[in-house]
Amino acid sequence: EDSWVPCYQVSCCLQGSESVLSYDIASSPRGETKSMLQQQQPHRGSLHQTADTNTMFKQKRHCAQQMLLSTAHQTIDPESTQRVSLSLLVPDNTICSTHTPTMEISYECVVDIVVASPPPPAPSSKSTSTKQMQQRLYQPKYRNLRLQVPCTIAHAPTALETMAHEMKDPEEVALLQRQR
Repeated sequence: EDSWVPCYQVSCCLQGSESVLSYDIASSPRGETKSMLQQQQPHRGSLHQTADTNTMFKQKRHCAQQMLLSTAHQTIDPESTQRVSLSLLVPDNTICSTHTPTMEISYECVVDIVVASPPPPAPSSKSTSTKQMQQRLYQPKYRNLRLQVPCTIAHAPTALETMAHEMKDPEEVALLQRQR
């Protein structure tokens, strides 16, 4: 029971982003490897190395659009609640997760949980400084825990797509599409 942390609120959302990908190409004449360049410039995007190991390219990601698909929220009585279940709904017209060399559409589920802060440490007997007293006094009562889980959104195939996949003859597929 000592490890139980009271929970006061849970909220979640399904969000997405549409990103444009670009690449800067740079040669490494001195024979530097990918790991050496990453150590020199860890904050400048992801580095990729081609098969010949002398050409490096750096991938840059520019967020073109943010999407909020669904949200849910629940306040909780920590004395009586043991579990919480929240539902997120994906709209029918949502674009599928996509990754090409020039663009990416990705989604993630974000869960925020508000919990009680752990109690501050007890002050020592004689050596309680002013700084320690202020830390005890101004410690936040609540803390936020965040969980971000990447998601993939895909639509079920239509009846036409299912039949076309089952047919091996391209002429039958073309005929079926013309009848549509």
